[in-house]
Amino acid sequence: MDDVTDDPEDDRELESAPPPPKPSMGRRAGARVLDAIIVVGVSIAIGLPFTEEVEVDGETQLRLPVGIIVAGFLLALIYEVGCVAWRGQTPGKITLGLRVVDVHTGEKPTWGQAFRRWALPGILSYAFAAQLGLIISAVIYATGFFDPEGRNWPDKIARTRVVDVNRS
Repeated sequence: MDDVTDDPEDDRELESAPPPPKPSMGRRAGARVLDAIIVVGVSIAIGLPFTEEVEVDGETQLRLPVGIIVAGFLLALIYEVGCVAWRGQTPGKITLGLRVVDVHTGEKPTWGQAFRRWALPGILSYAFAAQLGLIISAVIYATGFFDPEGRNWPDKIARTRVVDVNRS
């Protein structure tokens, strides 16, 4: 006979179980940096052949056509949302042993959750100039430092959390 019972007390124990240990914000930042290097590197590799030299105030500068900037935005969207919805992990998170999960179920996020998680920093970082977008994204991600569970604004909007796959 199985040891499994349908006792409602068992469900209450699961619901009150503590959340998995939160990874350090340093590891989360490291995963973000690795993912940014991948997305920016691929965007540059794709866009470099399309750059144009223009004269601005007597100096030669490189300019990317708007279509390439839009392609970089779409690449970032597909990379982040696709990886998080498919596996709960981007390559940066895989490398550092992190996974994004639904805060209530512990399962990988839905496509909608993955999009909501990406949208705030993703859209704002492209809506503003590169330097300002980087600062805005850093502030958004840093909100996790002030949350007891280490959840930043994108996690809260999407109802997700990042867990340490080595300790969960």
